[in-house]
Amino acid sequence: MSLLGYDRMGDGGERVLVLHDWFGDHHNYDGVRPYLDPHSFTFVFADLRGYGASRALRGRCDLTEAAADVLALADALGWERFHLVGHSMTSLVAQQVAADRPDCVATLTLATPIAPTGMGAPPEVVAWLEGLDDEGARHAAFFDRFAARLGPSWALFKLGRWSASARHDAVRSFVRTYATEAVVGLVPRAMPVFAIVGAHDDAPFTEPEVRAGLAPHYADVAVEVFDAGHSVMLECPVRFAAALERFLRAHPSADPTPPEPRWPEYLAAEETEIGLLALRRQPLPDGRMVTEITVDHRFLMSSETADSERQLAELAIAMHGGTDLDVWVGGLGLGHTAHAALATGKARRVEVIELLPVVIGWMQRGLVPLSAELVGDPRFVITRGDAYALLAGPPTRPIDVILIDVDHSPDDPLGTWPNPFYAAPNLRRCKAHLAPGGVLAVWSGGPNVVFVDSLRQVFDDVRPVAVSFKNALDGSAETNLVFLAR
Repeated sequence: MSLLGYDRMGDGGERVLVLHDWFGDHHNYDGVRPYLDPHSFTFVFADLRGYGASRALRGRCDLTEAAADVLALADALGWERFHLVGHSMTSLVAQQVAADRPDCVATLTLATPIAPTGMGAPPEVVAWLEGLDDEGARHAAFFDRFAARLGPSWALFKLGRWSASARHDAVRSFVRTYATEAVVGLVPRAMPVFAIVGAHDDAPFTEPEVRAGLAPHYADVAVEVFDAGHSVMLECPVRFAAALERFLRAHPSADPTPPEPRWPEYLAAEETEIGLLALRRQPLPDGRMVTEITVDHRFLMSSETADSERQLAELAIAMHGGTDLDVWVGGLGLGHTAHAALATGKARRVEVIELLPVVIGWMQRGLVPLSAELVGDPRFVITRGDAYALLAGPPTRPIDVILIDVDHSPDDPLGTWPNPFYAAPNLRRCKAHLAPGGVLAVWSGGPNVVFVDSLRQVFDDVRPVAVSFKNALDGSAETNLVFLAR
């Protein structure tokens, strides 16, 4: 089973797993997050299949599968007991999780919830909802529902958020989840339930209907009405955060003491075009914390084995010999190559080209150790793009130093093999981007004679440099290669 993508916030002892609605992904909670307490709570904002960080995941997109996915994520996080938050469609998912594993769920917070018996929508309503995968129908429906009270800009925002958040086939599949399915195996529970409804919402999400739908199934139900429509967390983010935390503090999980950490701790994970990319951390025997990136559970890089990534920048800049340099880095990773280039004091500008938005997001949100230093340096620039495609295209400006740290090695690329960048024709195109006296430097996990030959067909001065270091994770000796060319 593939793991749902998610975004993590906080390190508190009370664990809270948060789910989104049909109209968006975990970013629907972005306005709430500044008002949440990251010291008392650990929040994980998860995306269902076809949405947001799980956009690449395919499946049935039904209630049973979604609940199983949420439980698999909780298990992967090492969360034996947690609070669960669902919104509209995922209020059903949350209730199914509670029915499947009642021992795991401490409380349910259900925003604009559906009763566990389901909506029971007739076929014509289901057909109309499924038709909203058409952009024209979606536009008309949003303006009809949202524009009158909050204006056309709100309707356009909701339209844009939904289109950017989800695949159309997933949107269509999940219609039957919330419109026709019901929770299976639910028996009356004493579990605390907090329902948040919008005073301006439509049937069946009004306060009387929500109370009537939940009361037969839960012995402890509290309902709060916001001055909002269906998207209560978007319209009232401060109140939503305050109400949620007030409820959670009143109903702590059975053991409020933070458990012993389960290592490695996963900070974020997302399906990408190169596979499941995960950011995690774990302690070394001496107590230092190491941050790592894995792809499809295969080790990719570590903050404690960055010697050769730093040498990539240092050796190239030393070979150039100049100052006030324009440095261009292909691949962000954990930021060590860019950081080393800045640390030489000889770079006027360090631009990093990164293909994957999730990696950029980790840096910008402060999830990696070098985030604060890099993001706070005015010389540092991140650009979303394909470094190899840009170097194969026409030059836009003369660059003094080009640093490439993307693949495991020329014969073990992260993407399609073989990667044409490492052949002479594309190396000639890359050379055209260099200023006179410019240097190209490429990182590799090991030697590669064929790549050296290709470099020598294009560049006059080619120097393969072995960089040896002690692996802080297991104490072994390792050697990587930096290929320098001018």
